[in-house]
Amino acid sequence: MSDAHLRTDRLIDMYKHLISLSFLAASLVAMPTSAAVFIDSSVTGSTFSISYEGKVGGSMTSLISASQEFTFVGATNGNTTYNFSYSLTNDSTNASRIRSFGFDVTSADTISSFSATGAYPFSAANNNFPEGLGVREICFRATGGNNCTGGPNGLTQGQTGIGTFSINFVDGTNTIELDNFVTRFQSIAPDINGSNSGVGIGTMNAVPEPATWVMLIFGFGLIGGALRAAPGASRKRFAFSPE
Repeated sequence: MSDAHLRTDRLIDMYKHLISLSFLAASLVAMPTSAAVFIDSSVTGSTFSISYEGKVGGSMTSLISASQEFTFVGATNGNTTYNFSYSLTNDSTNASRIRSFGFDVTSADTISSFSATGAYPFSAANNNFPEGLGVREICFRATGGNNCTGGPNGLTQGQTGIGTFSINFVDGTNTIELDNFVTRFQSIAPDINGSNSGVGIGTMNAVPEPATWVMLIFGFGLIGGALRAAPGASRKRFAFSPE
């Protein structure tokens, strides 16, 4: 086999490996994960997104769903207050409204209070969500009262709401963890599995780490460079003439 053929075979093998790495990196861009969100000062200004899949009458369903984004605005008052903005969209197929959203918080410090503004300005602690989800430490709801799982108002099908919320701690903490995201759906029409209410179970959409982006860009760069250096590679020019 000639040297030219050997070089070509090696280049082909290299292309295959680089393409595999690049597709692996690209697949991480929107890969769903149930992992918790870890928040500290290094991620100030970062946004993470949650996709909610419906569960009604004991079964999962795609007929109700929601999407949400949280942005960590920053920690203030000696890391005793963690500040966020949020947007929430009811993108259900069936008519419905989202009464509330909630999650759990893990921290080395004790939560003293929390509050919100915007579409879900009322807060409650330790509400028990149906469909077997159990208690969520923090929830924000559309109207007053102490119940995040029942009541009027909330975003209806196709609507988006925005707002902010803050979580306050007693002594201050360098890191917190948000997990077990949930939304409460009501007024579902037509009924699903014989019920007009249910929940949305949240799954975080992972954002690639900087190293992943570097690998992705570097991989495509190497592929392009290898193509330009391939034996017999040449630029093709096309001339267009009117008919």
